[in-house]
Amino acid sequence: GGFMSLWLKLKKTKKNRYLSHQTPAPAVDLPLFAPENFELITQAVEDKKAIGQMIPESRQEHESFHEEMMLKAHEAANNIGLSKRVFAARLQGLEAILTVRLAALAKTPETQQARDLLRRRLQILYERTADLAASYRAEIDCYLHVGAFLYWLAEHQDLPESALVHDSLIREGDPKRAEAFLSSLMHTTSAHGTEAAYYSGWLAELRIDPSLALDRYIIALQGAPQNLDFLCRTGMTARNLGRYQEAVECLEWRARVIQGQRNHDEVMLALAQRELAYTHLQEKQYKKAEPLYQNAMTLLAQKLGHSNQELAICWLQLGEMQETLGAYDKAQLLYGRAFDMLKANMGGLDPLLAPALERLAGLMLDMGLHEEALPLYQQLVAVREGSMSNGHPFLFHAMAKVTETYRFLGAYAKAEEICRKNLKLMETYYAKGHPQTAERLRELSKLCVLQGKNEEGRQYLDKATALLALQ
Repeated sequence: GGFMSLWLKLKKTKKNRYLSHQTPAPAVDLPLFAPENFELITQAVEDKKAIGQMIPESRQEHESFHEEMMLKAHEAANNIGLSKRVFAARLQGLEAILTVRLAALAKTPETQQARDLLRRRLQILYERTADLAASYRAEIDCYLHVGAFLYWLAEHQDLPESALVHDSLIREGDPKRAEAFLSSLMHTTSAHGTEAAYYSGWLAELRIDPSLALDRYIIALQGAPQNLDFLCRTGMTARNLGRYQEAVECLEWRARVIQGQRNHDEVMLALAQRELAYTHLQEKQYKKAEPLYQNAMTLLAQKLGHSNQELAICWLQLGEMQETLGAYDKAQLLYGRAFDMLKANMGGLDPLLAPALERLAGLMLDMGLHEEALPLYQQLVAVREGSMSNGHPFLFHAMAKVTETYRFLGAYAKAEEICRKNLKLMETYYAKGHPQTAERLRELSKLCVLQGKNEEGRQYLDKATALLALQ
């Protein structure tokens, strides 16, 4: 029991014993239903090697099994019952639930841990809805893999109930029954208990329950301690929860497993080292992070070139480290380099530009370089609007920063214009009386007073005070 005992088990595992379920399947891009994507779908199933340890022994059985799995995957891709609209509504409903739960928790020392977890869950949700198209693809990818596993259970493990669960997941687009069914299998001693734990954890992660997902990933790791997928998801989920020691243990072991493979993929190793380095960075272990970044960046430059996107992410993370250390000039240089590289790779409005823009603009603002910060924040708003036309907390935050920067520059009328636009979007997005709208009302009040509109400013301040009193 416990994570440290698992880590000891990982260390004792011989390096030359690798499971077949190590290399992640390639992403299956949308539209999944187009005939030309059949090859992509079937390749994803092939690369999964029929879900880990489940490959039949004889060559004839193996070929027959793969053919069966590929046909089932193709059928599933053409019958996915989850539309992008329903998916977005599902996430919006979850946001409302988590927001209400957070507001209902009294601010006492006894509830601090629960409040922190809810805030983490909301942050994960915001990040997921910030790029809805990518999140939808990830959801569908999970359903296809879980569906293939359920189909295998029904056909080859004498578990007929899994066929009904499969249909509920694929045809109805509802993962609840699949998650419950798989979680009931994960404590079994048979081989499929390990995979059931992993897939039920993946489903829990998608509905943004990282604590439960982590518990299930750990169970999966106990059955397959060198599985690269399991190690990656366990480590990343632990990091999202701020459990850095556990994250480091998994991600460090994952890098070692990759490095120990004969003819290992050096890009995969570099990305694994980068994730480990970033985890050290977040726990403020900078001396441990630096050599990992150096190794990762050397490999990425050699294999992908000096201007690739993955290398740009390294520069961005190193900029974050320098900013944390107070080396703002170095951070500015690194953020700028990362942003230029990402923009060259993806264009000016790609959602993946947002972290670099936000970091660079925020640093400029903190350094008092308001004129330099303004166009960066304006570009951040344009990026956010491109993928969040119906509103999003990240968009509201970016617009608030534009307002703040205009105010610092003394352009009060322009700041008021942006603030009013932001408030209107927020009142459409949030339920009536949401505390975030109170913050914008207070900002609007301040801007009115700065322009000599004292009575109007007092009215907005009264509205804000009344909203906050209801919380």
